[in-house]
Amino acid sequence: MPSRPPGPAPSPDALERWLVQRIAQIVEAPDEIVDGTLTFAELGLSSIDAVDLAAEAGRNFELAVDPLAIWDYPTPTELAAHLAGPPELPARPPRTP
Repeated sequence: MPSRPPGPAPSPDALERWLVQRIAQIVEAPDEIVDGTLTFAELGLSSIDAVDLAAEAGRNFELAVDPLAIWDYPTPTELAAHLAGPPELPARPPRTP
C-alpha cells in the first residue's frame, strides 16, 4: 500500500486523469485517445517510461510508489486505484445505549 503524508488522498479519478495526460505527453498523442484500460506497453510506453511515470506520480501526489507497481497494476486505471488506496469508509453513527 502506498504511504503518504496526512491530508486528503487523491481520488482514483484524479490520479487516472493525471496519468492519462502524462502518457499523452510522453507518446505525443491527444489525451482523448489514451485509454486508461490499456496496458502501459499497449499505450506505447517502454518499461523505463512506465517506471519513470510511476515515480513522477509518486512525487506529484506525495505518495511512496513501489517501482514494481506498474507490473502489478499494468494499466493507468489499475495503477490509479492502487495509488489512491482503499476507499474511505463512512463514519459509523454513534452508538445509543
